[in-house]
Amino acid sequence: MQIQPNSSTSEKDSLYFEQNKAFCAAFEDFVLGKNGKVKGDFNAWSFAVIGKIEKPKAWTLQYKKATFNSGNIFLSAKHQNLLTSAEWKTKSNFGFDFRIRRKSAKDVFRFSAKESHEVLAFSDAYFVETNTQNLEAISELINILKPLFISDEVYKIENTDSELKIELLTEKHHFDVFEQLLEMK
Repeated sequence: MQIQPNSSTSEKDSLYFEQNKAFCAAFEDFVLGKNGKVKGDFNAWSFAVIGKIEKPKAWTLQYKKATFNSGNIFLSAKHQNLLTSAEWKTKSNFGFDFRIRRKSAKDVFRFSAKESHEVLAFSDAYFVETNTQNLEAISELINILKPLFISDEVYKIENTDSELKIELLTEKHHFDVFEQLLEMK
């Protein structure tokens, strides 16, 4: 395995170590199966892995998990202090900038008359912000990611300076969704 543990010997018997090892092994198998490159490390408390796939289109996939300890004994460390994220990046050919993100209370005051903003048809929890009215151009992307919008795992999607970046807050790989992105025109 190219993704190596950076743990103490006492951690290696932990269920969390085994779960993180399995996650990293599945990630490594997926990326190497696409003739990509991987690097990273893991232990019982965290992992940080990155993979690069060059064909059919260059993508960078990054997954992180971190367990934080606030010192508060009333908060469950398993859920309250856990960050798991994924970031998928590639060069884009959309031809315009856009951002899709969760709505916030400040949005009532934030939007200018120049900026187009729409709520996704299937989830009113997300806004699409762009300087163009041509949302049809990103409809394929939105449809591919629809299951992740519905499950509230999408944190933010940005297309700026010809780079598409998809940020997820998830504990899953979502390789099935990513495979569809690889086929996207």
